Amino acid sequence: MLLTNGKSFSDFEFTKKFVSVRPRNFISCVSLHSDVDEEHDRIVGVKNSFYKTIKGLHNLARFRETIEIRVVVSRLNAQYLESIATFIYRNFPFVYHCVFMGMEITGLAIDNYKEIWIDPYVYRDQLSSAVNVLSRGGINVSVYNLPLCLINKDIWGFARQSISGWKNEYLSACGSCKVKDLCSGVFTTSGLHQSPYIKAQD
Repeated sequence: MLLTNGKSFSDFEFTKKFVSVRPRNFISCVSLHSDVDEEHDRIVGVKNSFYKTIKGLHNLARFRETIEIRVVVSRLNAQYLESIATFIYRNFPFVYHCVFMGMEITGLAIDNYKEIWIDPYVYRDQLSSAVNVLSRGGINVSVYNLPLCLINKDIWGFARQSISGWKNEYLSACGSCKVKDLCSGVFTTSGLHQSPYIKAQD
């Protein structure tokens, strides 16, 4: 598995060479932050990134590579999740998997916390709409890094226990939760940056 912004794959010859030497049973996980070029470029901080990423996805598809698209949800794109999902469905029907990911508040995310952090509880309806767009379109879709209590029950079946064991924790409020064993919990690396809406489910 390779986590990548996908820009290098905009070069067809590079992609061809990569495909010839990559390991078997390989997945390219490409980050896509928006369906709008200016917003995607703003989030990654590099001009023209959007078009290179889009071209990279299509070049990978030309070689029938296994592709996962990852959408990390932040304050900058949360309100557009359904639009992003529709864009993915219309333009990348060949992807193996699409993932919506809650943020880990570490590294640069700490430095830019006020600009990018949004409580997942706030965008739960947008997330449900986005997941349902892809699911109805026949695209394999999952939700990573978000506790069940912060997403709507209609998409609980798409939520995965995705946080690495050494980063994973449950808060004191989770002690009596009936679905704790099915829940991803929260990032220990995110420290005190947790939603006040985290609570035990009956």
